[in-house]
Parts: sequence; structure tokens; C-alpha cells
Amino acid sequence: MFLGVVLLLLLMAVLRHLFRRTAAPIVEVMEAADRLAGGDYSIRVQPRGSSDIRRLGSSFNAMVERLEASDGHRRALLADVAHELRTPLSVVRGSVEGLIDGLYPRDDAHLEPILEETEHMIRLLEDLRTLSMAEAGVLTLEREPTSLRLLIRTSLHAVRGWVRVECRAGAAGEAVITVTDSGPGIPPEQLPHIFDRYVKAADSGGSGLGLAIARRLMEAHGGSIAAEVPAEGGTRFVLRLPA
Repeated sequence: MFLGVVLLLLLMAVLRHLFRRTAAPIVEVMEAADRLAGGDYSIRVQPRGSSDIRRLGSSFNAMVERLEASDGHRRALLADVAHELRTPLSVVRGSVEGLIDGLYPRDDAHLEPILEETEHMIRLLEDLRTLSMAEAGVLTLEREPTSLRLLIRTSLHAVRGWVRVECRAGAAGEAVITVTDSGPGIPPEQLPHIFDRYVKAADSGGSGLGLAIARRLMEAHGGSIAAEVPAEGGTRFVLRLPA
């Protein structure tokens, strides 16, 4: 009888130990999932227990990090849209109010600026949409073989001023495209930041999103883009793509 009680106590101790090693980590993940559903992206679990349970904890943490990054991109996009649309919307509103109140004649000279600002907002929203999708990793690519020679020639038709483009085969079968201009160049202190959002020269008429989009598109294609300032002046961009 005494031996049976001892064996029963030992069995209970083993079961308790097994529960602590197996069930407790799962319960921790479930509780963390409830907090995540409530919008707490800071929650993390400590992977422990068997290899499968530890893998569950690691996968949960990776999922939370992706959701947190996606939420950050969403918030940044909303802030960017609000910031960038404020000026053109103010111009459009002021111009329309002036036309309605009779301050300006309703002719092409006063209607064209409204159309230009509207087109600017459309381009800006499309750029922000492309950048946001690329940063979130949900940009859909329609891959197909193409001729770099034809692509480069077509692109050059849309460029004004002196630009030199070279294309060669690089290491590991990659294609290396070098684009060099004759502009004033980029100040050394700005060079590490030119692929960030809204970084642009003071006299630039763009939105400051072009290079950020270019980097994301290159990364989406499995390539890279870098910038450098040649000794002879200007700016050189080096694009590397899988052939």
C-alpha cells in the first residue's frame, strides 16, 4: 500500500513536470495571442520547452515582428499622405474659392494650375502606394524576360540633359548597370541618406520618393542600388540585377 502511494506521488510529480514543460509554454503563447489581438505589438514570448514548442514560440515572435513592422508602415504612410497633400490641397482650395468668389476670371490661366496640382497629388499618391507596398513586401511583380539594351534606350528618351549609361556582365552572372550624370553631385554628408523618404536637394521639384522607390523595386527584383560621387564630379548610380 505504501509503495503504491509512493508510485502515485512519483507519477503525479512526473505529470506535473511534463505539464510545466509542455502545456505552460503553450498557455503563454495563447495569452500572448490574446494581447496581440488587442493591439499590443510589443508582446513577445520566451521560447522554451521541447523543440517543437520552442519553434512555436519563435514563430509567434517572428509573426508579431512582421505585424509590428506592417503597422509601422501603415502609420508612416498615413503621416506621409497628410504631410504631402496639405500644400497642393491648400492651393486647389484657394484657387477654387477665388474662382467662385469672382476674384479670378475662369480662364485657362487660372484653371491650369488647379489641374497641375491635381495631377501632382495623383502622382504622389501612386508613388506612396508603390513605396508602401514594396516596404510591406506585398508588391506583385510580373516577371518576364526583357532586353536591357531596349529598356535603357527607352528610358533615355525620357531624360533631359547629359547622362551616361553603361551595362555589363558582373560577377555570378549578374547584370550591372551604371548611370552617371553631369550634375553638381551629392554632398558627402547627404550620400548615406539619399535613399530615405523625402530626402532631396533644395532646388528639386520632385517629391523625394523616387530613389526610395528605386531601392525597394531593386530589392524586390533581388538586386541592389548604390550611389557614389566620382572624382570628376556628378553622381553615379550602380544597379545590380540577377541576369
